[in-house]
Amino acid sequence: MVNKKITKNNNNENQILTDNKRKIINWHEGFVETLEVELRDVGCKFEVTSNVPSTSRSFEIDTLIKKIEQTSEDAELTRLGKYLRNYTLCEFKSQNDYIAYHDLCRLSLLCNKFIIENDGLVHNDLAALFVAYHYPREALKKLPPFRVAEEVEKGIHIIREADFFTTIIVIPDLSEKSYKWFTSLKTDLPKERLKKIIDISIKNPKDTKLQNLIDILLAINVDKVKELLNEIGENKMNAEKAVKILLNAIEESPYGAYEIEKIKTEAEIRGELKGEIRGKAEGKAEGKAEGKGEGIAEGIAKGIIRILTKRIESPPTKLQKEIMIINDNNKLSKLFDFALTCGSIGEFVTAFNEFYNSSQPQKLKVEK
Repeated sequence: MVNKKITKNNNNENQILTDNKRKIINWHEGFVETLEVELRDVGCKFEVTSNVPSTSRSFEIDTLIKKIEQTSEDAELTRLGKYLRNYTLCEFKSQNDYIAYHDLCRLSLLCNKFIIENDGLVHNDLAALFVAYHYPREALKKLPPFRVAEEVEKGIHIIREADFFTTIIVIPDLSEKSYKWFTSLKTDLPKERLKKIIDISIKNPKDTKLQNLIDILLAINVDKVKELLNEIGENKMNAEKAVKILLNAIEESPYGAYEIEKIKTEAEIRGELKGEIRGKAEGKAEGKAEGKGEGIAEGIAKGIIRILTKRIESPPTKLQKEIMIINDNNKLSKLFDFALTCGSIGEFVTAFNEFYNSSQPQKLKVEK
């Protein structure tokens, strides 16, 4: 069990900026969530604190892991727990970052500073931990010859004779069986691995910490998530629950509201969800073509309202009602496209009137 405290750091360097620059993926947040889950059932309870402030930004601690209590008197620390002490100062490097020699020196300096600032601590109370995607071969060459990195298990290296007990974890080299979540924290997860993660999410709906982690893992693999979303109608992968998880992941992805709504509603337009999400869930006749058609139309109409609300403002109630009663998927699709580009509710109303049912000559007038 781990208690988590996270403080915001707007200057965090471990971030990926997407092409549209609408949203960033915070790698550090993903690491903290992963660390929480990996520290379960290791024989001790830990508290994780992120971005621990200091008098100087250069002395800020990336992540502090504090041992709270032993699970039981005879409990043996396992997996990651074996490499932690009462206080462990941790430095995380994202996929495109590397451990440099100055990082090794800095973390050792932070450990010394931590002892000075906390009376009663001794060297054995502290450990230094690096978690990265690349083995720091060049950085280790600059260490004194008596300090040698030794691999103690797959992907985990200990620097012998360091000032503090120092461990380097190289994520791609870890055992997937022992460190399932660390090895999942990457942008190129295979679809089969994503399916297993989604299945875990479905089976553990009340595990908030695990759900938070899975949301991040799916969000940083959003392209594969979109492919899975398109395949759901074919493989019946626990369709309704899986689609909700996938759509939530897309919402957390860097694509922004524009792409989110396009992905959601295009799937509904193509009928890949077979009416299960919108039609079946809202009481439409399961298995009947008419019921499926109504479910798709309703999904598109709701998508239009969501887009306008996110991009501009919530449409007037009268406009929402008029959108919801349209059953023509072709007209709704055109309105959907315009909702993605129009600059105001007034512009949308103009487009709405053009595609409005020709059998009703009275055009809609909406007062803002």
